[in-house]
Amino acid sequence: MKSFFIAGLIVGAAVLLSAFILNDWSLLLNVSGSIGLVSLLAAGLFTGAFIDGDRFRANYFSETKENRQDRIRYSTLLLLFALPNLIVAVSYYVVQNYL
Repeated sequence: MKSFFIAGLIVGAAVLLSAFILNDWSLLLNVSGSIGLVSLLAAGLFTGAFIDGDRFRANYFSETKENRQDRIRYSTLLLLFALPNLIVAVSYYVVQNYL
């Protein structure tokens, strides 16, 4: 689990370094925000957050316990990867618009 969070930190740091070198700070919002949102949406798809209750209940009773645990594990890993990137994007947005 730590490796996905560390990978997210590395990607966020790489985007930060690229923005510094290119002197284009909007990259922080565009690239880190996009990576974070795509990872967040993928995690939502894995958990079944975008389906209705009947479909979720049908999926719950038709899948095995191992499949359900894998699905939740994948969504957790994606959230851990998305977290540093979303923090970078939100931090840039707050600094740019409110400070």
